[in-house]
Amino acid sequence: MNRLFFLFFLLICSLEGAEVSDILKTIPPKDRQKIEKVFTYLVQRDSLGYVLFGETKPAAICSIPIACKYALIPPSFVEGPFFKYQNSLKQCWAIWKHYEGRFKHANLIVCEEHNRFKSSSFLQLIFINKPRLKQLLEQYEEDFIQVLGANFSPEEFIARLEQKKQLRPLIRHDEKLLGLILGFGKESAEAFKNNDLSETADHPLGYAFYRPPNCSITLVSFRGNPESKEVQELLEAYTKEIPVIEEALKSDSFLVSLLEKFCCF
Repeated sequence: MNRLFFLFFLLICSLEGAEVSDILKTIPPKDRQKIEKVFTYLVQRDSLGYVLFGETKPAAICSIPIACKYALIPPSFVEGPFFKYQNSLKQCWAIWKHYEGRFKHANLIVCEEHNRFKSSSFLQLIFINKPRLKQLLEQYEEDFIQVLGANFSPEEFIARLEQKKQLRPLIRHDEKLLGLILGFGKESAEAFKNNDLSETADHPLGYAFYRPPNCSITLVSFRGNPESKEVQELLEAYTKEIPVIEEALKSDSFLVSLLEKFCCF
């Protein structure tokens, strides 16, 4: 027993400072395939790619079905039985969690929050780029003070987020602050919080996104005024990042590239 513990200790120590590709070699091939499967889904069919491979988005909320009775993703995306694939994602994420400790990601905060919609339940994963979050908290400090009080500080906020791994309670479930953190811009986040969605509004909100020809990944989309300069600049920035994400996704070394981004910014 002591010998097994000693060998395990040596393995963990040897992983400290190791290259991502070397760490992946310590994981059984079957488990590596499942880890790649769930991250492929999170990049291609959700918005994780913009946080890891882009330069604009501070955070992304991604969903993994726990018990889902309808199609969360297009059936055409899946080879084989659709719901079997969809249900397997939670198992793939559980396998990743088993190995996550081997991949140190000091600048990426991952929160897990459970959510229900009608008769379905989801695991919502919030991936947060810590350096970008700090920059955003400093830029919009007054907006956070209005909701969280005069004692708000970016450093303390990030420290509590790293400790609790829960975002929504930390921002008091405020839609404007959530929109800011997700990179939707101040105007759109503020209008969404104020329910400024009607056709009689000065600038009624529509879904803001632009799909380039032959785009193979999910776009960043949010409720915003398409005529707003802020919205247009955000859409332009996110659109420019699409080819970078697609190139990474198609690469034979996709998982290595993703985890390298995951571990260091």
